[in-house]
Amino acid sequence: MSADRRRRSEPPADEASGSDRDRRSGPAATDDRPAAPRPNILRRYWSSTLGLVVTAGVLAVLLVGGLALGAVFGLDAYHKRQDDIARNGALSAAKTTVSNFMSVSASSVDRDLKRTLSGATGDFKREYQNGMAQTKAAVVENKVDSKARVLWAGVVTSKDKSATVLVAMDATVKNTNAPDGRRAHYRVQVTMAEQDGRWLVSKLDFV
Repeated sequence: MSADRRRRSEPPADEASGSDRDRRSGPAATDDRPAAPRPNILRRYWSSTLGLVVTAGVLAVLLVGGLALGAVFGLDAYHKRQDDIARNGALSAAKTTVSNFMSVSASSVDRDLKRTLSGATGDFKREYQNGMAQTKAAVVENKVDSKARVLWAGVVTSKDKSATVLVAMDATVKNTNAPDGRRAHYRVQVTMAEQDGRWLVSKLDFV
């Protein structure tokens, strides 16, 4: 074949390059949109996101529940602590006032009577106050010197701002009839009332 015939059978250079460009470019070259994510990547993303949401929700529920339980137990502990403080206060005041009531001396009778009166309220205070003059006269006349010692004491009942306390004690009493002293054992039940932060004896009975 002659050179002229070969040249006529070959396509022009511009046409060949154009066809090659068309084949190389294809639809992807003319579409500027990003390729869609693969389904498995989307599934992993939503699964992990859903897991985080569920975990966060569970943790929030547990946290709220824990705080609620903590508040309940904390409130119970607070009330128990307050009850213990009140019982201890009533017990301590009962022992002090009963000991003062049973400890009186002719040499310090005025101070002793006032000390007992300061721990009294209600019926006990009225009765004690009304009999103070007679008590003082008897103590001075008989040269009384009484000293009491609490052996034990316990709270019988306790409710709100009142309590009942039982106190056992020994008292050594000296007077004109027993100059060397005479020891006696007593049990006293007192009703306590809280007033303005102080526990006071409102009733006193020997039992």
